[in-house]
Amino acid sequence: MDRTRLTLVSLVLALALFLALNLFTSVGLRGLRTDLTEGGLYTLSDGTRSTLAKLEEPVDLTLYWSETLTSEENPMLHQYARRVRELLEEYEANSGGNLRLVVVEPLAFSEEEDDALAAGLQGPPIDNAGNRLFMGLVARNSVDATETIPFLDPSREAFLEYDLTRALTRLGEQGLPTVGVISSLPLAGGAPAAPGQQPAPAWAIWEFLSQTVEMRDLGSGATEVPAEVDVLLVVHPKELSEETLYAIDQFALAGGRLMVFVDPFAIFDDSAAGPMGMGGDRSSNLERLFGAWGLEMAGAQIVGDLESADAAQGNDGRPVRCPIVMRLEGDSLNGEDLATRGLAAVMSFGAGDLRLRDDAPLTGSPLLTTSASGGGLVDASLLQFGFDPGQIADSFLPDGTQRTIAMRLSGEAPSAFPAGPPGLAEGEAVPAEHLAASAETFNAIVFSDVDLLHEYLWARRRQMLGMTFIEPVNSNGSLVTNAVDNLTGSSDLISLRTRQEQRRPFTLKDELERAADERFRSRYEEYNAQLQATEQRIAELQKPSADGSLVFSEDQQAELDTLFGERDQLRKDLRKVRYDLNADIDGLGQRLQLLNVLVLPGLVLVVGLVLVLGRGNRRKAA
Repeated sequence: MDRTRLTLVSLVLALALFLALNLFTSVGLRGLRTDLTEGGLYTLSDGTRSTLAKLEEPVDLTLYWSETLTSEENPMLHQYARRVRELLEEYEANSGGNLRLVVVEPLAFSEEEDDALAAGLQGPPIDNAGNRLFMGLVARNSVDATETIPFLDPSREAFLEYDLTRALTRLGEQGLPTVGVISSLPLAGGAPAAPGQQPAPAWAIWEFLSQTVEMRDLGSGATEVPAEVDVLLVVHPKELSEETLYAIDQFALAGGRLMVFVDPFAIFDDSAAGPMGMGGDRSSNLERLFGAWGLEMAGAQIVGDLESADAAQGNDGRPVRCPIVMRLEGDSLNGEDLATRGLAAVMSFGAGDLRLRDDAPLTGSPLLTTSASGGGLVDASLLQFGFDPGQIADSFLPDGTQRTIAMRLSGEAPSAFPAGPPGLAEGEAVPAEHLAASAETFNAIVFSDVDLLHEYLWARRRQMLGMTFIEPVNSNGSLVTNAVDNLTGSSDLISLRTRQEQRRPFTLKDELERAADERFRSRYEEYNAQLQATEQRIAELQKPSADGSLVFSEDQQAELDTLFGERDQLRKDLRKVRYDLNADIDGLGQRLQLLNVLVLPGLVLVVGLVLVLGRGNRRKAA
C-alpha cells in the first residue's frame, strides 16, 4: 500500500474513532463530570455537598423557566437561566438520587403557568398578549412542604449556590429561623411623615434578611424576648429602659444568640438630627451589659485607617480619601471565622473601637479590624455639625495600633443584673427563673458601626420587569446574613464560596434564534390580535344591562357560545405557534451540535486530504 493511500485510511479511521469516542463518552460516561470552567462554575462547595448528604427523603425541584421568552426578550437572562439549570443538574447528580429536577416552561394560558403563579412565583407580564416571564424555583419534599425562590435574580449570580442550598436547608428544617429586632431606628419601615404620604420603606438590610429568615420587630421598648426568637438583633440601642436591658441580658444568658450594633456617631440616625440636619445625640452603647461581659467602647472617639480609607466627596466637590470611611478587605477581615470568611469588602463609616478587658469573663475574637500601621482615632465632635472629609483627613494621625470594629464573644458570663430584675421592692424575693450567670454557652457578635447596615454603603435598588431588587455592591449584606446563619447554626451555608459571575453570550446562536422567531412572529401576532378582539367582544356581551341583570337573549347566548369556542381555539393556536417556534429553535441547537460533532471534523479531514494529495502530486512532479 502506497503512502498516500495509507494516509487516507488513517484519516478515515481517526474520524471513525473520534465519532465512536464521542458516542461512548456521551452514553457510557454520562455520570462522570469534570468542571473546566473558569472559577469552577459547576463545582459544588463542601457546604452544598454536606447539605445534599443530609437529605433524608426525596425532594422534587421544579425550575419554571420561560425559555422562549428569555431568548427573545433578554439573551443575557437566557444564558443565566441556562447556567442555573446546569448547576441544578449538578445538584441532582450529587444528591445520591434524593433530588429530582424537572424544568417546566409555563406558556401563556397554560396549566403550567397557573401552577407557577399558585406556587408564589413572580411572573411579571411583559406584553399585552398575556405573556409572563418566569424564572423561579420550587422545592417540594414528600410531605408537600415547599420552599420557593420567586425569581432567580441575575444580580445575585455570585450568591446562586448559596440561595439554592439555603432553600434545601430550609426545606429540611420545616420553617425559617426567627430573628427578633430591638432598635431605635425604623429598620422595618416607618409611618408616613405627613398625611397622604407613603410609609417610609424598610431598610434594605431588613428586606435582604427577610429572604432567609422571619424578621420580627419587637420595638425599642420590649420587656421580653419571645421564646421562638432564635437570634436577637439589637441595633442602635439608645436610651433603652432597664426592663429592656434585662430582657436582653436574660435572653443571652439562657443561650439565645445575640447580635449587637452600637455606634459612637451614627451618620444615618436621622431621628437625632436637629435644625438643618445637624446636632443631636447620634451615639449608642450598651454600657451596662458590656460591663458585665468585659467589653468596652469609647463613646467619644471614632476609628479610622489610612490604608483602608475610601473616597468621599469633599465640600469642594472633589473626592477625598477619608480615613473614617473604610473599605475593609484582605487582612482586615478574619479569614478563619465563618461570618467573614470569603467576603470581598465591607464598608464602614464612623465605627467605634471595641476592646475586651483583661479581666473579661468572655473570650473575644476580632472579625473586622483596621491595619496596625494605618489605624487611629479621631474625636467624634468633628462630625457633630456636619461631615467634612477634608477636615477629618487633615486632622487624622495613625497611632500604630490595630483597632477592632467587630468582635465575636463566647464563653460564660455573669448577669448585668446580679440582684435580680429591675423594679423589685425592698425585701422582695428574686424570681426563681432569674439567671445570675450563663445557663448555656454565651454567644454574641458585636459591631461598633450601625451605619454599615444602611444601604447607602452596600446596596442599590434596581428595577427590572416591574419588580424592585436589592443589588449588593459589596459584602455588608453578606456579612450580616452570614452572621445570622452562623448564629442559627447553619454552618454549611456559611462555607459556600461566592461564585464569579459569567457574562459570555453566544451571539451567533442568539442571532439564529431571533431569525427563527421572526418566521413565526407574524402568525403569532395575527392570532393574538384575534384573541384580544374575541375577548373584548365577550366582555361587551357580558356587561349587565341597565337594570343590573345578566339575562341574555337567545342570539346573544349563541354568539357567546361561538365566541367561547373561538377563544379556546385561538389559545390552542397560540400554543401551537409557540411549540413550533421552540421546535425550530431546538432544531437550530441540534444543527449546531451536528456542526460541532461532524461538519467541523469533516472539514479538518478534507483539509488533511487536500494537503496529502497536494504533497503527493508535488512529489510525482519532482
